[in-house]
Amino acid sequence: MLVSESNSEKYRSSLLAQLDRLSYALSNNSLLGEILDATWQTHVLNEIKNADLKSAFESEKACMFFQFKEQPERVRLVDRRLEALNVIPAIQNDFRLKVKNVKQNRFFLSYRNYLFELMVLGAFAEAERLVDMEVPVAAGGSTVDGLVDLGERKAYVEVTFTSQKLFEVPKDDVICVSIQEMIEQVVYKVVKKVSCGKQLGLVDGKPSVIALGMNFNGADELSVKLACEQIFSDQRFAGLSALLASQRFDFSDVSVYHNPSAIIPLTQAELGVLRNLI
Repeated sequence: MLVSESNSEKYRSSLLAQLDRLSYALSNNSLLGEILDATWQTHVLNEIKNADLKSAFESEKACMFFQFKEQPERVRLVDRRLEALNVIPAIQNDFRLKVKNVKQNRFFLSYRNYLFELMVLGAFAEAERLVDMEVPVAAGGSTVDGLVDLGERKAYVEVTFTSQKLFEVPKDDVICVSIQEMIEQVVYKVVKKVSCGKQLGLVDGKPSVIALGMNFNGADELSVKLACEQIFSDQRFAGLSALLASQRFDFSDVSVYHNPSAIIPLTQAELGVLRNLI
């Protein structure tokens, strides 16, 4: 919807005020503040100032702004998870590298891939269940994102994110997309992590879990449920014990799907740990 010039300037002022509030919410000593620093804020400021706001503000360079503006609880959650990782001495080299990856991608939608991994591992760290990061699982140098303590046993966790857009949200908000296409998106991500020679395909002797993040232009909760039914009935994926799915990049809401046909199934107590993680 087009707006008048006077209204577009009011809109611009509103966006600038939102950026000011976000800047205030970011502590200079916080890890999120280290990512969304003065350089990032200046870039977003210029994007807003130079934008043609006769329609909704769109800018990939400001993609993290859209996710954090007017979201003080999300800012606190992300900071808390990052700090939980920051205080574990044994993982510092890997952790700092992952933070660097987020910072290097902060002007691109690809930041979600890196930040989602930190949010998953940070949730385990906050619950005092993260044992290690970038855990070697084969002689060839393959690693799994994390090793976690589920109480009764330790389990490997591999994190992935469905960054591919399957559809664009039209102006009238009417979306037409094939459910099969969304199911295939989930299955493809699992195949990349579990099939022979891949990260979780090399795991032996411990339960294994995939944490799947979903972008809003791809697979949804229903397609994940249907994909899990397909995956768990396929013996190629019998090495997968469970799948965690979240449609939020901050991993603040999660659904747990357990594989009843897994070679190493999770116990009810272990599933309870996963369900109570958030």
